[in-house]
Formats: sequence, C-alpha cells, structure tokens
Amino acid sequence: MVARYGGRTVSLSDCAALVGLEPAPRIKLVPGEELTLLAQIKNVRPPLPTTTDPDVLRLEMAGSGSTLGTFKAEQAGRAQLVIEHPGKAVCVQQPTDRCLVAVVEVSISPQ
Repeated sequence: MVARYGGRTVSLSDCAALVGLEPAPRIKLVPGEELTLLAQIKNVRPPLPTTTDPDVLRLEMAGSGSTLGTFKAEQAGRAQLVIEHPGKAVCVQQPTDRCLVAVVEVSISPQ
C-alpha cells in the first residue's frame, strides 16, 4: 500500500515495518491536507487502515478500485493508521490486536 499527500508518495507496505522490525513510516500533514491510501496491486486489496484519533485524522471517504480511502487532517495532534486483526496478529513486536501502518503527525506549520 502507498500513501499520497502533498505531492509525495510513500510506501507503507514494507513487511519489516508491518511486523514491527523497523519503525513505521512517519507522515507529516497540516490541517485540511488530505492523505490517500492506494493498493499497489489491483487484484490484491489490503484492508483499509483505521485511525486511532479521528479528531486529528478523519476518514473522509472509503475508496474503490485501487484507492483504499482518503483521510483528512483535522487538527494538530498525532494519530496512527492501524490494521485491525480478527485474532492474534502476526506482528510479533506490536500489539496483538493490530498492526501499525504509519504514524501521522498534524501540525499547524509544515516541517
């Protein structure tokens, strides 16, 4: 999966990050900015991650096709994009109920 925002594209599908062996990518946004998540392979659609703080990062629209969804930065703060698991996660160094996909920081001024 990849994230597009502010003219940038960031890969979020590094298996080492998803299992907790490397830090999850950090994304910095300003309020009002949108973040779109896309599936890299059209016939393999990963689940749409959820936000841990919708006051900071809100799901604006679930997608279709290769677009998984679009999130909007609402206010300054920090949110995580996570994939929930129905049972015990394979993510050995992360919480057992979810995998961390990315950390999103929203600040008033871009950094």
